[in-house]
Formats: sequence, C-alpha cells, structure tokens
Amino acid sequence: MKALKYILPSLGIITLLFLSMGLFSKTSELKQEYQFKQSREVVFLSLIDPRKMHSWIDGLEKIEPVDGYMNGIGAKYLVTINYGDSKYTILQELVSFQFNEKLGFKLFPPHMSVLMNVVFENKDNSTQMYLNTSITGENLFWRSVLILKKPAIRKIILKDLENLQQLLNTNTPIAGL
Repeated sequence: MKALKYILPSLGIITLLFLSMGLFSKTSELKQEYQFKQSREVVFLSLIDPRKMHSWIDGLEKIEPVDGYMNGIGAKYLVTINYGDSKYTILQELVSFQFNEKLGFKLFPPHMSVLMNVVFENKDNSTQMYLNTSITGENLFWRSVLILKKPAIRKIILKDLENLQQLLNTNTPIAGL
C-alpha cells in the first residue's frame, strides 16, 4: 500500500507533464531541405507522377482520385498507406500547384491535419527542394504525441526523399522530357 501511495501521484505528475507539452505547442513544424542531382523539371514531374509514387513512398498501397482534375488545385485523393501493422486511408487535397515551382498539400490522417508546402529552386546544376510541414493534433493528447513523434516523422520524410533520389538515379527518362 505504501508503494501505491507514491506510484499514483508519480503517474499523475508524468501524465500532466506529458499533456502540458500539447498546451504550449498546437502545431509542430518541420522544415527540411533536400538537394537532387537532376533538373527541377525532372524532380517535379517525378514527384507528381502517381505511377511512380509507389516506388519512392514507403508503404504506399494506392492513390484514388476522389474529386477534381489531376494536379488541379482543390483535387482530392484517397491515399492508402501501410505503416508497420497498420493501414491508413488518408484524404489528400492539392492546395497549391505552380509547375516546376511549388506544390502544397493538405493531408488528413487520423487525429491530425497536415499542411505540406514544397518549393523547388535551381542550385548549381541541380534542384534544391524546401519542405515546410505543419502538423496539428486534434486535441491536447495528440498535440503532445506529435511533439514526441517529430523526429520519427522527419525520418520518414527523409527516407521517402532518398527513395525518390534513388529512383531518379536509376529510372528511364520521363515522357515529355
């Protein structure tokens, strides 16, 4: 009984500390840069080609159009992706599109919303990609979880970009280039 007297308050304090993280940070921001050896046009077209996405996005099962025109602002897609033993179907909406310049997506995975903006620039005969990702948890608990998961999310995005670079290094030229 004496142990319980110390364990319960300790668990309460740990819970409060965990949840307090979500009080101070409603949105988690991730800023990443990645340099590709290929031209901006090749990188951009590879990134938006749904036939190639399964080759560089780990766990991607399928992408289904729901509404709008392909690559049109406001176009919506259902993205089915596997992470570990879990399968998620995520609504994705294209919010900005400027050919070879920028892309913007809203994603709605369980318990959160994600805004991802991607900007492309020429740099020394290569392409510099800038990603700005804002992730908002739907409540205090999920905002706290996101703070702890931020390094893992960053690692997933980096792995997908490395997969894209590998695809670009080994792939045949894209139609139209």
